[in-house]
Amino acid sequence: IGVNDETTVDGMMAEIHGPRIMLQMMRFPERFIVTLSKEVGGRLGFKFERPQNIHSEEVRVTEILEEGCMMAYNVHQANAGRYAYIVLPDMRIDRVNDCWGDPEAIAKELKDAQIVDLHIRRCETSLVTPAQLAQKMKVMNSVTAAFKSSGQSQTRSD
Repeated sequence: IGVNDETTVDGMMAEIHGPRIMLQMMRFPERFIVTLSKEVGGRLGFKFERPQNIHSEEVRVTEILEEGCMMAYNVHQANAGRYAYIVLPDMRIDRVNDCWGDPEAIAKELKDAQIVDLHIRRCETSLVTPAQLAQKMKVMNSVTAAFKSSGQSQTRSD
């Protein structure tokens, strides 16, 4: 992801005012797996809700907490430059370990299991409410702040 070979936020912001802009984009995977352990962080570190639609087979991530395994995972992904694998609010969990197809069973597994393999599905829509956008920005700001405080540079080389 970049603008005219600039990959930092400041660099990209400067480049968009130039006479020529070359965008480099990345398509994020629709699904990915996240492994978290309560043994390390004590809590998974996110809130979720069961669907209101009785036919839904997944749960929705509603909030990423400042403390817990999920924020540590997100910061690790940011440090590694793997922004496509950062978990954000409104993403769906359609499987946890060997539980799928039943949101109640998924919720129980999230509460009971010490180690969880979360099968995450993006749920990107073109109609995002201001509140949803604000929640996503809050998570990204938290990850960025933790990333900066870890002493890591914002630039990376592949």
